[in-house]
Amino acid sequence: SVLKLAGSYTDYALKDFGTFPTNSLQGTSAALLWQETAYEHYKFISLHAQCVSYDDGIVAGSQVLNLDIGGTNVTGGALTVAYTDADAVGDQGAVINATAITAANEVHIGDTVKIEMAASGTGFTADKPGAFKIYAVIQKMPGA
Repeated sequence: SVLKLAGSYTDYALKDFGTFPTNSLQGTSAALLWQETAYEHYKFISLHAQCVSYDDGIVAGSQVLNLDIGGTNVTGGALTVAYTDADAVGDQGAVINATAITAANEVHIGDTVKIEMAASGTGFTADKPGAFKIYAVIQKMPGA
């Protein structure tokens, strides 16, 4: 879903990809976490995660997530989530920022957009209820 930034008179908005439990980040192989066919024309400006659930029993885990548009990763935008981002009450609400998105970030109507987990990360502790909300700031563009 896309939410217009409150009080904003620009074409910037938040794109919410949903909430991902740490159980979905347990593996060490590349994995598809989310996918859609774009229904609007926009550019990704930044990518973020926010801890929405923690568990002090989470003692391992570090994964890199990235955006893919039409089979090509955006340049930059590597989002690293680690167990230390979801293992204490103080983590709830904390925002984790990806590296700067610098190119290959324009989405056209009909493009396939994905969030992927890169291979070779450290799997998160199994069966613990930590979770991250993943979202992006986008700039809406005219046309298709």
